[in-house]
Amino acid sequence: MNKTARRAVSALLALMFALSFAVPAYADDAIHINTADDLIALAANCVSDTWSQGKTVELDADISLEDSAFTPIPYFNGTFNGNGHTISALDLSGKYSRAGLFGVIGESGAVKDLNVSGTLDISGTTEAVGGIVGVNNGRVSSCSFTGSVNGSMSTGAIAGKNAVTGSIQGCIAAGSVFGSKMTGGVAGYNLGLIASCRNSAYVNTESRDKTLTIQEISLDTSLDLANLSTRDAVDSTSDTGGISGYSSGIIRGCVNEAVIGYQHVGYNAGGIAGRSCGFIASCANKGEIYGRKDVGGIVGQMEPYRELNVENSTLAKMQQQLNELNALIEQTANDAQGIGGAVSARMNEMSGYVSSAINEIGNININIGNIGDIGGGSGDLPDIGYDPGSGSIDLPDIGGGDIVVTPDLGGLSAAISAIGGQITMLNGAIAGASSAVANDIRAVNAKFNELANTMFDAIFSIGTSDGDILKDTSDIDIELVKLGKICASTNHGAVSGDINIGGVAGAIAIEYALDPEDDLSSSISAEYKREYEVKAVLQSCTNRGNVSALRNYAGSVAGRMELGIITGCYGFGDARSENGDYVGGIVGLTSATVRSNWAKCTLSGGKYVGGIVGSGTEDAVTATSSTVSVSTVAGNVSMVKIADASQYFGAISGADAGEFLENYFVSDTLSGIDGVSYAGRSEQISYENMLAIPGCPDDMRQLTLSFEVDGEVIKEEKFDYGASFGADVYPELPAKDGYSGRWDITQLDNLRFDTRVKAVYDLERTAIAADTERSDGRSVIFVEGRYAPTDIALDKSDTAEPDDLAELDTSLDAALSDSAALLPWYARLTAPISGGIIEQRHITIPDDGQTTHTVHYLPPDITVGSVAVYVMQNGRWIRADTQEFGSYVTFDVTGNEIDIAAVAEVSTGGIVSVFAGILVVIALIIILSITLRRRHGARKKTMNTKEKAAAETPDDGSAAAAGSAENGAPKPKKRRGRAITALIVCLALLAGIAAAGAILLPKVSGILSPYRALSALGASPQLEMNISVDAALGDAKLHTAIPVSTNTFDGVRVSRAQLGSAPLYFANGMLILENGKTYALGSAVPDYGALLGKIAAVCKDVDVSADEGGEYTLSVGAEQADELLRMLCPELGSGSMTVNSAVLTLKLTDGSVERIALTADGTAADSRVFSVDAVIDGFTYTSSLTLPEEVSAAIGKKDADSLDTLTDNVMNIISAWAEMAAREKVTGTLTLRADCGPVVLNTELDVTSTVTDGTRSYRIGTNDIGVDLGSSDDTGEQAAEKYVELADIAYTACISGDVTSRSAAGSTVYTIALDGDSIERIVGIIAPEAEKLGAVFSSGSAELTVTDGEISLIRIDCTGTMKVVLVETGVSVNAELAIDSAK
Repeated sequence: MNKTARRAVSALLALMFALSFAVPAYADDAIHINTADDLIALAANCVSDTWSQGKTVELDADISLEDSAFTPIPYFNGTFNGNGHTISALDLSGKYSRAGLFGVIGESGAVKDLNVSGTLDISGTTEAVGGIVGVNNGRVSSCSFTGSVNGSMSTGAIAGKNAVTGSIQGCIAAGSVFGSKMTGGVAGYNLGLIASCRNSAYVNTESRDKTLTIQEISLDTSLDLANLSTRDAVDSTSDTGGISGYSSGIIRGCVNEAVIGYQHVGYNAGGIAGRSCGFIASCANKGEIYGRKDVGGIVGQMEPYRELNVENSTLAKMQQQLNELNALIEQTANDAQGIGGAVSARMNEMSGYVSSAINEIGNININIGNIGDIGGGSGDLPDIGYDPGSGSIDLPDIGGGDIVVTPDLGGLSAAISAIGGQITMLNGAIAGASSAVANDIRAVNAKFNELANTMFDAIFSIGTSDGDILKDTSDIDIELVKLGKICASTNHGAVSGDINIGGVAGAIAIEYALDPEDDLSSSISAEYKREYEVKAVLQSCTNRGNVSALRNYAGSVAGRMELGIITGCYGFGDARSENGDYVGGIVGLTSATVRSNWAKCTLSGGKYVGGIVGSGTEDAVTATSSTVSVSTVAGNVSMVKIADASQYFGAISGADAGEFLENYFVSDTLSGIDGVSYAGRSEQISYENMLAIPGCPDDMRQLTLSFEVDGEVIKEEKFDYGASFGADVYPELPAKDGYSGRWDITQLDNLRFDTRVKAVYDLERTAIAADTERSDGRSVIFVEGRYAPTDIALDKSDTAEPDDLAELDTSLDAALSDSAALLPWYARLTAPISGGIIEQRHITIPDDGQTTHTVHYLPPDITVGSVAVYVMQNGRWIRADTQEFGSYVTFDVTGNEIDIAAVAEVSTGGIVSVFAGILVVIALIIILSITLRRRHGARKKTMNTKEKAAAETPDDGSAAAAGSAENGAPKPKKRRGRAITALIVCLALLAGIAAAGAILLPKVSGILSPYRALSALGASPQLEMNISVDAALGDAKLHTAIPVSTNTFDGVRVSRAQLGSAPLYFANGMLILENGKTYALGSAVPDYGALLGKIAAVCKDVDVSADEGGEYTLSVGAEQADELLRMLCPELGSGSMTVNSAVLTLKLTDGSVERIALTADGTAADSRVFSVDAVIDGFTYTSSLTLPEEVSAAIGKKDADSLDTLTDNVMNIISAWAEMAAREKVTGTLTLRADCGPVVLNTELDVTSTVTDGTRSYRIGTNDIGVDLGSSDDTGEQAAEKYVELADIAYTACISGDVTSRSAAGSTVYTIALDGDSIERIVGIIAPEAEKLGAVFSSGSAELTVTDGEISLIRIDCTGTMKVVLVETGVSVNAELAIDSAK
């Protein structure tokens, strides 16, 4: 080669080398997708079903379809290899017949190793909607979808419909899926194979009908279908499953981890399949399952597998009727144009369902083929490595193989059921329609009835020829059954619903598609039910989740069983019926065969509660007046605990109905069947003999002791039957500030069943009363400290009789003598004189961790003197340093075992004063006597002088002398008479004073009795009472009930008045709110703890009249009545009022107040006439009052002089709330809204609150439909009652925080930010599922609107975020209570 040639070759090689970097080198003929445009181009090419045949598509990069014009790839029949890449932002909305990334995958099509995320919200009637594919006829493997899928029929996260030839293997679904009929986490409708798939997408976790309100969700425990809401059945979802909504194909090795269904709404909800007549094996559910009827941990309703061989004439007839129905629908839609959207909307929906039904008739014509290799029975099925604690899953490898499954009427019946639902709602829209439209609707109804009858004929014709009936199935090998079977599957999740609720299957029966409240199999004769024994098989399944039914039929394995067989299953999850009957450790009610099962669980219900079955069944034979057994219960073993049953219960069965053979049980308290154990039917055996039975499971061999705190198990111990445990087995209780904790079970001896010990937390009490009382009911002893509610101070007392005083305690007498002897002589003159020991007490104080306690002691009444308290300290009696506290004295003690003694003392100061007075009187008498004696001596001397002078006078003396003698003689007699008169007057005065005292003192004492009794009552350190006020103010009727509690904390007397839902605390002249916010006490809010003192002051100042029965009547003046009325009825206002009359009545019993009543009438400040009847009663000298930490801290740190008075905002709110709470009847409308991803709520309720006989009750409903609250124990009503708490939360928040106000249209709106606890409570009431969905609420507010002094609107808003698909999205809950005015 010459030089030039070599250069040319080199240049050519260099060019080729350069081009190799510029152009991708594909070594195959595959179609490569790198951009959204590439994918759109692929979709455009796949409009033909043959274009993709044999082609391979490779996804070489992650691509986003955001803002693209992508529409589903119509038909794909090649191989699409995702290579682990993700197609994101798939956003499909509008109307599609088959929607997904792919519309249809053909029989030769395959999609693998692909991840898709996005949102599908398909409106109108669709045949199938899936995140990956609408209808799959080929193979989808190792794919995932994350996002939201919303359709109507056949809706799933991976595929809407998985056809007979379709298979879905190794796929994962996450996000949420919503649909009306046949909705599943993986596939909505499965006729083929689903294997090794996992679902974590929430399915139908909201009510499909946004207008469905709680009163339309019937919670009635009656089974009368006439009482059930029509809308429940029409608008509710049906066939909702974690893996597939409805399956007549095969599901193997699949796991559901998500919440499925909505509480009390929906039919056929299951953790794996909503309804199945196919084959389910080696599956597990750990999600919570909810629904109304037929709800199960694995499958909601299990149907027998039925090979369909519908005659062509029947199919042709149905086809013709559907076409005629479609024509009538179109005519009705045309005639309805221009008269409103309701009829037209229903017509459009119905037309789509008719199209789906026509398509399903075509599916029935598929030739029946053979089932491929799906494995035999339970023996050759690989187990799922599933740990419910960690959530890790080891999915088995399921082999492939051609699978052809015989189709059934599932899709057709679902479509016709949907048509029926639309017709029901269409009939409601006929009012006001033109005659032409009304006639059209009647024609549609008639044609639909023809169609329904034809379908019923087809259903009843299946398998009913005499040659198909199996008279004896005992020799049939159950392992050979391929379809109509669930085996080797386990449920770990809680299952909850209204009726037919089971841990594995809710019901085993034939679905009645047009009335989901009923089942066709309930009307099938016993003979025909036997045919289905080997066509509906539940084998080797386990339930570990708790099962709860609101009404009838709950079982740890199955709720209700109309046909088929349950064999080799294990019921380890508890089962209960809250308001119904038929609860079983295996099945609640059976009309079929229950054989070789094991049950160990706790059961509770009404009637018919049994360890294996709640009851069997039998048919009556009229001609012979005998019965024929329908059910067979044989070879089962139970070890159960029946916690609650009203009638008909047993370790095997609650009722002796049906055939029972060789069933055994272990129990010390139960008999076999309804109180009787039968040999060969229901025999009691020992625990050891049970262990010897072949196949005894490990759960029966070892029992579990668990300790639970707030729903979380903190410790578990495995133990053998009959084991005992000491105190050392109890774990340490987690501390809760302000609470005392205890375990609800304290003795763990001879345990023979699984035992769960739960922590109970009680509010601590700051004072406890001893177990002794005085004659007036007051406790003798109170001890301050920190105690549990069950603590009590033990008081052992000895009351001395006069002759026994010396023997009571000689050491105390000696101590008293010694203490007196030690005093100097001058001190003894004023020292009290001991009157002896009155009583002696030994007190045991519960250990609260403190060494010193303050004791409140109520001394006994004594006639003379006072009572001193002595305490034994270090072996010596020491006089206690006491302080007066009302009628009690307080003193400190050390230790927990205390001896105290009460000693009567008489003050010597009074005696000394008496003696001093006597001495003074004696001294005065002596001085008077001396003085009189001296005067008498002087007078005598004078007289003697005069007599001597007279003697010296001549006998004929002068006239003057004689006159003098005559005048002086009578004077001494006159003085003596005056003295006697004075003495008589003094004695009469003394006698009069004594008589007046004897007459007046008892009357004065009686007048003062109410005052003394009220003063003692008001000063009690612990007190509880009830204030009840009924008032009429103009046309308004008011009722107020205020419980008041008083207790003493660290020497401070604290009162709490429960005003509505907000507690108000009063102490040291302060008003303290629950959050510690403190105000100076003013006239705006009265101190109800001081009310007794106010009444006592009135009793002291007014006239009192008493009767012999101890009732005192007082006429109260206007000024005094004004103050009492404003405390008892603040609604009277703050202005000047006119009181016409006011009468106070007190009832005393044994000197103690029993009842106080005030009756008054007058005119309020706003000129409205009022009348008030107030009663204060219920006095107890103990108190359960405890202080929140915030209140306790506020009392200790704040001084009333430095505080502001209550703000106008808070005062106005309190006043308005009190006005509303005082009304005898309050009505309003409560609107609840929630937008939390898959949880959406928008409902409106009428609320009525009434007071009857002093008790407030509530009614929630619409018009005449409602739920009464306040007296029933019904769980549904208890759930609804939580809505009433919303108003209380808003009110408490507004008076406890920094509330702001604004004016709006003549009203005042008060707003407050909510704290985290309030937000959590609100969300738990409105949307309890939100927490399970991972929603985080970060902010919230409450608003109260006050109009003319009345609360007119209460509004609550809470907002937050949650992760939906891969992005954070906003969530919210909202409640509005519009309150009708009383004016």
